[in-house]
Amino acid sequence: MNKTKKIFLAGHNGLVGNAVLKKLKKYGYKKIITKDRKKLDLLDQKKVELFFKKNKIHTVVFCAGFVGGIGATSSKPVEFSTLNLRMFLNTIESSFKNNVEVFINLGSACIYPTSIKRNLKEEDLLTDKPEPTNEAYSLAKISSLKICNFYKQQYKKNYFSLMPANIFGENDNYNLKTSHVVPALIRKFFEAKILNKKNLIIWGDGKPIRDLFYSNDLADSILFCLKNYKNKNFNRCINKNGFLNVGTGKGVQIKEIINSLINISGFKGEIIYDGRSSINGMKRRVLNITKIKKLGWKPKHTFIQALEKVYKNYSKNHKQLRK
Repeated sequence: MNKTKKIFLAGHNGLVGNAVLKKLKKYGYKKIITKDRKKLDLLDQKKVELFFKKNKIHTVVFCAGFVGGIGATSSKPVEFSTLNLRMFLNTIESSFKNNVEVFINLGSACIYPTSIKRNLKEEDLLTDKPEPTNEAYSLAKISSLKICNFYKQQYKKNYFSLMPANIFGENDNYNLKTSHVVPALIRKFFEAKILNKKNLIIWGDGKPIRDLFYSNDLADSILFCLKNYKNKNFNRCINKNGFLNVGTGKGVQIKEIINSLINISGFKGEIIYDGRSSINGMKRRVLNITKIKKLGWKPKHTFIQALEKVYKNYSKNHKQLRK
């Protein structure tokens, strides 16, 4: 892709968007357009349409979203379904009307059925029900994925999705009421260590298995797609389902995260699992990344390497991050 073409990065302040922004700048993309919500509310259809008419954008990387962990998604299903879908629809409709050539949408691994025990393939979508605690968010993401692919099929557009595993990284949400598992555990271990706590209580039973994916590696996969979206092999892989899985392809049990953070943080107290399996979410969610690996992409970091980097970053910036 020509690096002088205009790229609109939606959601640049978020975990993924921030990582993508840094990568685009690092690799010399010259015309990156970002807008804070105060300047462009993606829920406002008229403002979104006007923005696209004025800017003549070539590529959209859609990282915007209303996101959160199990507690947040299960307590606010209306917001997680309607707001996410509305932001996406406003953006993709305006993109199409204004001749945007490339649209990269980000899905979520929570869309996949809970009943499948092996690594999840792209073809597994909609073969069974998704995890109940994530149903609202899942439905919004499934809809966005399908609609994006409908544009590709009906109008022959370079519109497609990436389906990332559980993402974590330096610009994560560390609010314990709304955060995902890795940032929540990082904060808990850091605070337990500096406060010299005698024990640390962990939600659930520690048995769920997740594909834990570093945000910088996801950003790399997005840049890989920008470079290869015209490639015949790339389109052959995309055409059937309209999306590609991206992750590590390896599962990590929650207890393994705990043990890793004990070593990284130096916490000496007792770990207590509260044992509530009802808040575990999906028992196993690991992505099959065979397709994108065959195209030439793979993650650069192991989970432990990424976890060490993110914990170190949090320990340096915790005063600013703490809420």
